[in-house]
Amino acid sequence: MDNTDSYFLRKLAGGYLACPTLRWSERIHANMPLILRLQFGNTEATFRASTIDLSERGARIRADAPLAPGQRIEVIPNESAGVPVCGRVVWIGAVGSAQAGQAGIEFLESLSAPV
Repeated sequence: MDNTDSYFLRKLAGGYLACPTLRWSERIHANMPLILRLQFGNTEATFRASTIDLSERGARIRADAPLAPGQRIEVIPNESAGVPVCGRVVWIGAVGSAQAGQAGIEFLESLSAPV
C-alpha cells in the first residue's frame, strides 16, 4: 500500500484510522516524563505519566490517572519544563490486558517541531 492508498483510507474513515497499522505520522519510541492536567468539574488535578511512543500528532502514554475516551487533557512535557499541549484521550487500555495503564492521546494541534 502506498501513501496515496493510506490517505484515502484515512479520508474514508472520517479522519479516524480504520486500521491500527495506518498512522497520520511516524511514531518513535520515547520514554519521556509528563504531567497530565485534568479537569473534574471545577477541580483541577495533575498526574505523573510517561510516553511509550510519540509522534507530531499524538502519543501512547503510561499513566495511573482516571482517563476516559473523549476526555480533554493538558500534557506538560518534561515535568513542567515544557509548554502545555492540549489533547484528547482516544483510547484506554483494558484492565487486565497488555495495554492496562496505557492510553492513546491525540494532540489537538500538531507539534510544531518534528519529534
